[in-house]
Amino acid sequence: MTKPQQELVRYWSELASALKDGTPVLKALEAAEAGLTQAKLRRAAKAAAAAVSDGATLSAAMAGHRSVFSPHVCALVRAGEAGGVLDVIAERIAKAHEDGTLGPDAHGPEGEHARYWRTFGLLLSSGVPILLVLDLVADTVGWIELANAEESLFAALRW
Repeated sequence: MTKPQQELVRYWSELASALKDGTPVLKALEAAEAGLTQAKLRRAAKAAAAAVSDGATLSAAMAGHRSVFSPHVCALVRAGEAGGVLDVIAERIAKAHEDGTLGPDAHGPEGEHARYWRTFGLLLSSGVPILLVLDLVADTVGWIELANAEESLFAALRW
């Protein structure tokens, strides 16, 4: 594991731990950022904390730093915020970075289907409501057939 990957694991682990202990999000972000040594990650983490301090959601704040926080990670964070399980999601993000199932090359030859099911399982098992999981996964994966099926499902549920 590279040094930047180790830093990401540590950042997300510290964030998860602080959130599990009941630390407010902004304080947890500041604590997790304090131990970072990689300049790029530290700048992005500091900027995300500043944006949260100014009233942004964490997922929106991280989305402004795509070179550090991928769209996939931002969607997971958004799900954690919406489902009230940000601590669980942060812990899962740390574990996924650690075991190599989250990152630019993590999806390998399996493609979009594998990414869909991996994300779906991660969110659902973290306690995020299923309709929100479907919505977030469709946005994250960019799988047009899934987005169309999701639209049909939501339309049927609204009758």
